[in-house]
Amino acid sequence: MKHNESSETKRGVVFQLAKDWVIPLCVWVLVMLLIGLGVASKSAKAVAPPWYDAMEYFYKAKTTWQCFSKGDWAAVLEAEPSGRPPLTALILYPVGFNTSIQSFYFRSTFVPILLASLARLLPLAFVAVRRLERILAVAIACAGASMPMLYHFEPNSIELNSKVDSPALLRGWSEERLPAK
Repeated sequence: MKHNESSETKRGVVFQLAKDWVIPLCVWVLVMLLIGLGVASKSAKAVAPPWYDAMEYFYKAKTTWQCFSKGDWAAVLEAEPSGRPPLTALILYPVGFNTSIQSFYFRSTFVPILLASLARLLPLAFVAVRRLERILAVAIACAGASMPMLYHFEPNSIELNSKVDSPALLRGWSEERLPAK
């Protein structure tokens, strides 16, 4: 009899926690959906191919899925470019590689946003007891997902007219110490 009461008590606690988190989690899901729709809208308009670092991830996904299609599981870990982990290919192209840059841009932007927001929400969910704490936890997770550094699709062509325009100057070298052009 005691075991049955304990399981009913646990079930009651779990049900109460689920009931307490329904509205905050619905708000979080709604915000993530809105962000996802915005990212999808922006990435659907993309025409420029991936550049710099993004091109390496694009190429890594291609070579990884080529290894999967050949059944060469050992070569997956050594697929070019070897500096990129193979799991990134599975995140960016979970069902196989295609050359659509729009889907690449969507997943390479939205998946990190979703994971970062979830990484903020989960630890806070375990310590949030009162309603205000739950609301604050969701607000922190949503605010972290809205950081502008996460939304970078294409090179920026804006001229800043900055004096600091070379890596040498960024490292603190004065213009007098630079070699003549």
